[in-house]
Amino acid sequence: MAATMTAYQTLTKALESHPGDAIRERRNELGISQAELAELSGVGQSDISRIETRRSDAKLSTIVKLTNALDSISTERPSLGNGGRSRTEPAPSSKTWQPSGRAKHRVTKR
Repeated sequence: MAATMTAYQTLTKALESHPGDAIRERRNELGISQAELAELSGVGQSDISRIETRRSDAKLSTIVKLTNALDSISTERPSLGNGGRSRTEPAPSSKTWQPSGRAKHRVTKR
C-alpha cells in the first residue's frame, strides 16, 4: 500500500513539478477515475484530463480543489468507473449462430 499523502503534501509536490503529474499519481494511488475526481472536486473531467496530460496549465484555485478532493478520500479503493457493479461474464448460450439462408443481398460471380 502506498504512503498516504495529505492535501498539503500533494499540493507541495504539484508545485515542485507539473501539477498534473502529482494529481494523476495521487488519483491513481487512490484508484479513482477522472470522472470520480471531477464529481468530488467540482472540476470538469475534461479539465482534469488536460491538466494531467500537460495540455493545460491550471489555476492555483483549481489545483487546491483537486488536492482537497483527493485528500477527502480516506482509503485506497478500487475504481468505481463501472458504477460500482462487479463484472460478470455472460451466461453461456446453448444456441449457436446459424445463417438463416434468407440473405437480403446475393453475391454474384462475375
